[in-house]
Amino acid sequence: MKFSTLALTSIAALVSAAPTPPYHYEVSNTDASLNGQAFLKDAQVIVEQGGPFAFTLSPENWALFQNAVEGLHPTANDLYAIECSRAEDAKFEVSVGGKVFQFTGKDISTPDSNNPESCVLSVWHKAVDANYFGEEFIENVLHGELLPGKWLGPGPKPANWRD
Repeated sequence: MKFSTLALTSIAALVSAAPTPPYHYEVSNTDASLNGQAFLKDAQVIVEQGGPFAFTLSPENWALFQNAVEGLHPTANDLYAIECSRAEDAKFEVSVGGKVFQFTGKDISTPDSNNPESCVLSVWHKAVDANYFGEEFIENVLHGELLPGKWLGPGPKPANWRD
C-alpha cells in the first residue's frame, strides 16, 4: 500500500513538473526601437514559447532591425554578433500593447569565444530572443495577463488567456 502511494506521488510530481509544450501566438500593436530608431512598427508579431521564446521578425522588420543595428554580422552558428562596445551602448525599447520594456544590447548578448571583441546577440534566424526582455515581460507573456493576441496553439487556449 505504501509503495503504490509513493509511486502515485512520484508520478504526480513528474507530471506537474513537465515542461510547458511550445506554443505560438500573434501579438498586435507591437513597436520596438534601438537608440530611438524603429525596427518594428505597429506590427503583429509571432511570439514563440518553448523553443525559442522569441519574437520572429517579418522580412520587412528584419530589414529595419539590420539597419538599426550597425555592424551586425552572422556567426558560424547562425547567430548574429556586433562589437561589444556597441552592444553595451545599444538601448532597446519594446512596446507591446502600450506596455514598455527596456533592455540593452549587453543584456541580450554574450562574448564571442572566437572573437573577444565581438558579442553574440541572442538573435537567431530573424528571431529576437525575448528571454532577456525582463522577468515582468516573461511573466506577463507566459500567463497571458498583459499581452492579448491571437492564439495560434498548439492545443487549447489557457483559461486565463485574453484575446
